[in-house]
Amino acid sequence: MIVPGPGNRLSDVPGIRVGDAEDHAVRNGVTVVLPERPAAIPDLDYAFSLEPGQHIILCVVATDLPLNRMQARRLAVMAQDGLARALRPVHTPFDGDVVFAPATGEGAPPPPEVVAQAGMLAADCLTRAVARGVVEADTLGAFGEE
Repeated sequence: MIVPGPGNRLSDVPGIRVGDAEDHAVRNGVTVVLPERPAAIPDLDYAFSLEPGQHIILCVVATDLPLNRMQARRLAVMAQDGLARALRPVHTPFDGDVVFAPATGEGAPPPPEVVAQAGMLAADCLTRAVARGVVEADTLGAFGEE
């Protein structure tokens, strides 16, 4: 049963129904958000090859932090967000997108907060690097021409 909640701030969103779902048997409730109709799937006009190996992105995000193996992996995982910001589609079943994160520093590994900050910066850097690569690239000539 969906009933409007007293603190409902989202009820004026077109196409969305918000309220409290109550289970009277256990006397607890939860706020639910339900679309009134199925969300439309946009008609995307992307033209790209689905052949394996045609969309491989290899990236290196190097740092002089003294990262251990797990921290370097975390840096690479976070840096991949930069690819998702800059490319579409990314990480399809037909490509081999990967980010390598070598760390050249020596000493004790940094605390998790430093790794998190480095990962955020790496993602931003990778986003800008991809965009710059697209802007600075030379044309392939007849690509896309009939």
